[in-house]
Amino acid sequence: VELFNDERYWEAHEALEYVWKNATGTEKETLNGIILVAAAFVHDEKDEQDICISILHRAKRKLDRAGDKYYEINTSEIVQKLSEIINTRNVRRFTI
Repeated sequence: VELFNDERYWEAHEALEYVWKNATGTEKETLNGIILVAAAFVHDEKDEQDICISILHRAKRKLDRAGDKYYEINTSEIVQKLSEIINTRNVRRFTI
């Protein structure tokens, strides 16, 4: 969370991937959704908006099934933000 919120998206992706590999079920899918958001923001940093939006679509599909929270992360809030970004095609990075 700290890496993500510090906009160190690639490092956040790598750290979460380590946890994701050992997870199962809904937890694995939720972590994959958050990892995809971090990956999308890496592409946004490279001004690759179409790729970013495409990855955010995939992330939203994963997080739609996540429930409201994953530990201290408000996944339903992330889903709302992803919906806004996808619908407007205006990428606005956020904290989790």
